[in-house]
Amino acid sequence: MFTYVFVGAHRGLMFAFAVFLLYLIALPLERVWGTRRFLIMVGATILAAAGMAAILDAELIGGWMMLAVMMWLVHGFLFPEHVLHLFFVLPVRVRTLAIIALLGFM
Repeated sequence: MFTYVFVGAHRGLMFAFAVFLLYLIALPLERVWGTRRFLIMVGATILAAAGMAAILDAELIGGWMMLAVMMWLVHGFLFPEHVLHLFFVLPVRVRTLAIIALLGFM
């Protein structure tokens, strides 16, 4: 069940970039919540993605996207004014990225 998150994940350089972005947003979340609460959130998100795919009989696209969107949303609510530099140049508030991630997921 927990390897479901890696099914349909990005490949190659995009995977490395996605992992780096998740690292940037996951590190502050784990510091604020603690490891146990953070892992509970990650596990619950993965199980919810797997359950939704099974209930909706959807094609397996992996829970990676749902996990990324969930972390963006949580990070956006906890640290709305935090600024990340997209492509190491363009400064964007996390709140804006969370809204974009949510709209892109829908």
